[in-house]
Amino acid sequence: MIPPSISLVVYASLTECSIQKLFMATAIPAVFCAVCFLAYTLYYGWKMKLPQQPKTTMKEKLYILKDSIWALFMPIIVLGLIAFSFGTAAGVLCGKVMYALTGGQVNPLIGSAGVSAVPMAARVSQRVGQSENPSNFLLMHAMGPNVAGVIGSAVAAGILINIFG
Repeated sequence: MIPPSISLVVYASLTECSIQKLFMATAIPAVFCAVCFLAYTLYYGWKMKLPQQPKTTMKEKLYILKDSIWALFMPIIVLGLIAFSFGTAAGVLCGKVMYALTGGQVNPLIGSAGVSAVPMAARVSQRVGQSENPSNFLLMHAMGPNVAGVIGSAVAAGILINIFG
C-alpha cells in the first residue's frame, strides 16, 4: 500500500484511524521497497550486460510529451464528463420533482443548470428552453442554481479537505 492509496483511505475510514498517521507509517516502507526494486533492476541490468538506451534530447522529450498529452489528460476529461453528466441528470430529475410539487410553475430545465459550469450551463438551459417555446426566458432563473452549484462545489471541497487534509 504505497501512499496515497485508495485501500489505505478505505481502511482508515473503516477502522477510524488517522489517515495522516497511516500515510506516515507506510511512507518509509514504500520508499524502501522502491529503492530495493531500483537496486535490483540496476544489478540485473549490469549482470546480464543489457544495452543502455541512448540519452534523449530535449527536442525528443518535447515531441514525446506532445504525442502523449491526450493520454495524460484523458482520465481527467473522462471523469469530468461523467461528473457533469450525473450532475445534469440529477438536476433535471430534481427540476421535474419541483415541477410536480409546484403544479407546473417551475421549468424542469432550471435543474440542469445546477452544475458549477458558470455560465455555460445556464446558457444551455436558456437555449434549449427557447427552442421549445420562444417566449421562455430562463437565463436569470437558471443562474440561481448555477451559482448554487459553484457554492456547493466549494463546500464539498472544503469538507473533503477537512476530512483528508
